[in-house]
Amino acid sequence: MGLVEGVVMAHNAPRTRGEAVRLVCVVLCGCLASSCSRAPAPPPSPSPSGASGAPVDSRNGLEGGDRARFYHLAEGSEVYPVAWLQTLKNTKTGRPFISDLSQYGLLPDHDRGVNNPDGLPVGLTAETTRDLRFAGIRMVGVNCAACHVNELHHQGKAVARIDGAPNLFDLSRFFGDLAACTLDTVKSLPELWAFLGRLGAKPEVMSRIRQEYPAAPRVLEAYSDFQAMRAGDDRDVATAFEAAHQEEMARPAADLWSGFARVEGETERKTTVSPAQFSKEVDTILGRAGGRGRILAEDPLTDRKAALGEALAYFVETMRLLKARASFLRHLAFPKEVSARPTPPGFGRVDAFGGARNLLFPDDAQPLTAPIGYPYLWNVERVSWYHWDGSTTSILERNVGQALGLGAVFDRATLSSTVLVQNLQQLESLAARITPPTWPTSGFGPIDAAKTARGMAIHRERCAGCHSLPSSPDERFPDRLYAPAEVGTDKERAERFATPVGATPFHEAISPILKGIIQRAGGTSSTRLEWRTTRKYVARPLVAVWATAPYLHNGSVPTLHDLLLPEESRPARFGLCSREYDPVKLGFVTTSGDATCTFDASLVGNANKGHSGPPYGTDLTEAQRSDLLEYLKTGGE
Repeated sequence: MGLVEGVVMAHNAPRTRGEAVRLVCVVLCGCLASSCSRAPAPPPSPSPSGASGAPVDSRNGLEGGDRARFYHLAEGSEVYPVAWLQTLKNTKTGRPFISDLSQYGLLPDHDRGVNNPDGLPVGLTAETTRDLRFAGIRMVGVNCAACHVNELHHQGKAVARIDGAPNLFDLSRFFGDLAACTLDTVKSLPELWAFLGRLGAKPEVMSRIRQEYPAAPRVLEAYSDFQAMRAGDDRDVATAFEAAHQEEMARPAADLWSGFARVEGETERKTTVSPAQFSKEVDTILGRAGGRGRILAEDPLTDRKAALGEALAYFVETMRLLKARASFLRHLAFPKEVSARPTPPGFGRVDAFGGARNLLFPDDAQPLTAPIGYPYLWNVERVSWYHWDGSTTSILERNVGQALGLGAVFDRATLSSTVLVQNLQQLESLAARITPPTWPTSGFGPIDAAKTARGMAIHRERCAGCHSLPSSPDERFPDRLYAPAEVGTDKERAERFATPVGATPFHEAISPILKGIIQRAGGTSSTRLEWRTTRKYVARPLVAVWATAPYLHNGSVPTLHDLLLPEESRPARFGLCSREYDPVKLGFVTTSGDATCTFDASLVGNANKGHSGPPYGTDLTEAQRSDLLEYLKTGGE
């Protein structure tokens, strides 16, 4: 979920009669104007815990340290300083922002080992920055596990946590709300002062402050409440901070995509604000203060000057960094949106290539109207052409694109970045070890053998023509491409990718940028063009499709049972506010929900049509439908 979508197990292949029932699968995702002042969205229900304090899981391929690395190995995304995330408040609820991460669909991780000492959710990382502007600071990032580890519930209890399965993660809302809460904090001087106080209470943060602005803590620690300073004998000091705050709020936010310099053995951050810039203000304050107040009373004049100048410099420097980070996150959430009515991604989806285009080519931005569902990862090593439309054979280039979409910082001019090529290769290796999950009989009930046998016959007759596995486990999946006009599914994603950048095909425009970032990051990329435009979708084998809801490439159908109904009988609106799984229909139990978690098939790019009619098995009887679904519980191989 990120810049590029990932490996396709597309739900869009057509069927001649006797080859129908295209059921959907997906692999490897590329994995605002929202406001923190609005009520938070209802989350996919958080993970209930068993007696051990952790949900049941399927252990499908990854164990121990491998699993922990997959969950938390940084790939270069640098979203927010760890200390800031631990300090920031949700300005609507007053609660710590970090305590409400489940509302975005992030799953808690109960392992606080060496790979996750901060207790971050699955898919969030913490790594020392490669950005010299934040040198030495540990940054929270996002990796592929945020979008590709899911948890299924039944009757309110966690049944299975499945590695490699598409998660109900709303990446855009996470980035957008984090940006909005940051801006809400910066705009309010009392909120900002309280934030700085909480931040300074962290020993590692105060240690850095004392290195960069040694005398500043005297001022910062004098008042925990800005209004108390404003009302007391230090009101002249408060006035100076108010003036600095007003002036800084009028200044445009710095662009983190410009002027980037990667840390190369340096650990000392290059500050942009000098205490000398405030010498006039400091002299004025000291001339009026007359030795009164907590801050100015006793120390020699030189000490007072240093304390005030350095405190103002630290205050303004931190404001600039907060504003720059908020602007960065807002552009990640909705990169240069040009449509008055973009299609909201929502839980479990991302407009990967729309975001890619508008982030990399802001002067040729296009409407964000093609969100796609996160795919699953098992069998990724057997895929030749990745993404829903089979657009690239370069796993490294698509993974670098993913890292950019997840918050890796890069310079548009030099292509220097925070991308960690070696870690991306490790994550790719870990993903290749993920195996298809097995049906959890203890939570969802046993599989009926008689129904399975009947369902296998239906699968062979209707599905296997387009969704069969190769005869040998060493063979790669076939490159089966079908035009949206053939299968009838939504064409927006295929057409948006095919829109050129100026006169250059999009796939030719994006490839050299990704190659350049890889090379600047110390990696090796092919000199060949490994991208193509197909205007079609790829069909893959239906391996453990039961664990990959919702269905079709745009996540427009909540269950496999619904996909086997004529398109006019599929739900046009449904809520994805819960992880509750239906073991009969094979998909999510839908709710009425509210606008923040409701899928609307009438929006551009959200059509739930296609894969319908007799050639696609929507003429099956309810008993036949049930038999086929029972067979698919076995893995569909």
